[in-house]
Amino acid sequence: MGFVINTMVSEPHQQSITGMVYHPTADHVATVALDMRIKLWTMSLDGDTEWVCFKIAVLSAVPSAVCFSQDKFGSLALVSNGSFVSLWSTATLTRTRHNLVQHVCPDDLRSVDTLHNAHSAVAYSQDYLFVWNILSCTLHWSVKLTVDCLMPLPLSSHAQLASFVVVSRARVLRLFEDGPSAVEYLAGAPPGHKGTGRDVALVQIQGATHLAVLYSDGRIHLVGVEKEAPAAAPAPAKVLPETPRTQKPMPSATQLTGSIIGQPYNHLFAPDTHTVPPTIHMFGKYMDNLLQRTRNVDTQT
Repeated sequence: MGFVINTMVSEPHQQSITGMVYHPTADHVATVALDMRIKLWTMSLDGDTEWVCFKIAVLSAVPSAVCFSQDKFGSLALVSNGSFVSLWSTATLTRTRHNLVQHVCPDDLRSVDTLHNAHSAVAYSQDYLFVWNILSCTLHWSVKLTVDCLMPLPLSSHAQLASFVVVSRARVLRLFEDGPSAVEYLAGAPPGHKGTGRDVALVQIQGATHLAVLYSDGRIHLVGVEKEAPAAAPAPAKVLPETPRTQKPMPSATQLTGSIIGQPYNHLFAPDTHTVPPTIHMFGKYMDNLLQRTRNVDTQT
């Protein structure tokens, strides 16, 4: 039995396509190609099914991938150009004044995706993984990691943070938007797998509970990514009368663990980095000193 594809395309790319993505809410498709063009397409249902290109723009470098932002309107198209990501308005297909840049390595980015929290973008090069904040256009964190494939995960009631899955040297890992310190090891390669290089793909099945890892040798590995719902929190304990106040040590600054490369400078001034003791302890210490000085004055007089 044979099949005939009756879809026609107007104004096709002149060279090979390097990236394609569907719009999250509208019936649009974005493509980028080696001809250094980004195109937006829509389907025309007049007569024969036809994909019509309704917007074209010229890129400054050869693109490797394209994706849409995960906000309600998919208002941005993100294109990986060389070692940075350019941002484009999908309404007009004009480039914004901001880019997502990294100064960690000069290698070209191989892919770019947006997480389902609508404000984070993730990309990888040959040896590094990057996560940006799209709203501030700053590099949130980066880590030295060889990534073969990457896929964002939908938000769920069990996960408080946006997350994504990567396949790295036959390991299936889950990482979160706030940093690689909480990485979860999901699975390794199936028994007998001898594939090397970028010969793997990820497919989401059964909602957000499982992923199918597809290997070029024909093997399919089913991996679970969602844990059971946490148990209900115990009832709050009865509040006891306040005990005499003691001086508590200053809380230490929060530090990301692991091999973190290229943290942005603004991480040094993050709110949780430079901490001060709670105000009640500062005020209590001041009052203790004041009362001590008062007693000393009364004794001398």
